[in-house]
Amino acid sequence: MNNYYLSNVSNINMEKIYHQLAKNNNVSVEKAKNEMQLAVNAMWEKQTPQAKKLFPNGKPTLDEFLITMYKTLEKQK
Repeated sequence: MNNYYLSNVSNINMEKIYHQLAKNNNVSVEKAKNEMQLAVNAMWEKQTPQAKKLFPNGKPTLDEFLITMYKTLEKQK
C-alpha cells in the first residue's frame, strides 16, 4: 500500500476492521473483503470527478479506499 494513504492513520488496524465487518454481517472475512472490493470496482467504473480527485493515482486498493474514506470523513467533523 502506498505510504501516502497511511499518513496520520497508523493506528488503524485494517485486519481488525475487516474481522469486525465480517462478524457484523455474519460472513467470512474473505467474503466481506470481496463484497467491498466489488463496491470499489463499481465506484471506479463510474469515474466521477470526486473519485478522480480522491484517487488521482488510479483505482485504489480496498485498504486505500477505506483509509481515504476515513480521512475524508474525519476532515468533515
